[in-house]
Amino acid sequence: MAGIIAGHGHGAGGTQGIKGLAPGAKIMPLTAYKNESQATRYAADHGADVINMSYGVTRDADTCESIRYALDKGVIVVAGVGNDGVAKKNYPAACPGVIGVGAVNQYGEVWTRSNYNDTVDLLAPGEDIPFAQGKSDSAYTVDRGTSAATAYVSAAAALLREKFPDLTPGQIANRLVKTAGLAKPEKAKNLKLPDAHYGYGFIQPAAALSRDIPAGPAEGPLPMPKGKAAQPAADSGADKGQQSASSADTSKWLVIGGGALAAVVVVGVVVGVVVSRRRGRSGSQAWS
Repeated sequence: MAGIIAGHGHGAGGTQGIKGLAPGAKIMPLTAYKNESQATRYAADHGADVINMSYGVTRDADTCESIRYALDKGVIVVAGVGNDGVAKKNYPAACPGVIGVGAVNQYGEVWTRSNYNDTVDLLAPGEDIPFAQGKSDSAYTVDRGTSAATAYVSAAAALLREKFPDLTPGQIANRLVKTAGLAKPEKAKNLKLPDAHYGYGFIQPAAALSRDIPAGPAEGPLPMPKGKAAQPAADSGADKGQQSASSADTSKWLVIGGGALAAVVVVGVVVGVVVSRRRGRSGSQAWS
């Protein structure tokens, strides 16, 4: 997911490897397995602009509350709707304020295993996606899923936040929704949007970045949580491993990558990827 978001290639001129949609973004890798609410709060308290949630969890009392906490701090939260091909809702995508993402193929058709319900807000590429596996400079694979689609939407949101730093998470979502597209066959069906399968359509990042779109209401077009989030009793709920990471210089931690990022991907514990723009310049996992 980090490669889809911020991969910048390698070799001469960065022409080899994976090129992400937002290659200038900084990545803050956090352990979210059995720890997602604390990781969400930690990210919100440590400069994240976008939180990518390419996972599903068993909802607990703090799942949606921690997301509301992040939204209150102006953080955009993006999550996949799931890979079961059924109408069931998954968390965190079902939490108010989250941009729920389904997967679409190269023809603009919804991937057959992308879940469908009213938590689907947007679609993004999710079939036959090249992945950097993190094992070496030549370890790549091709796979599919709403996790990949979520990473593309997170990357688009990071680009929008960099260009429009004063917009709220809802207003960023508004730009993505207002510029979303449908393939001709779907347009011909005159779908009532948002559609359970297609949401508002697939993202078109160039249009979202360039079109003249009024900012609109702060809450944007998607359901938002009501009221303010409860404040945590202690420091952002970081676990011991994250606490030690925060003791280092934050700017260095945000740009950590290469071998360090590959190592955590290999052991399979980093399921939450947080995107941070370049400042000062302008339950258990259900899927991977």
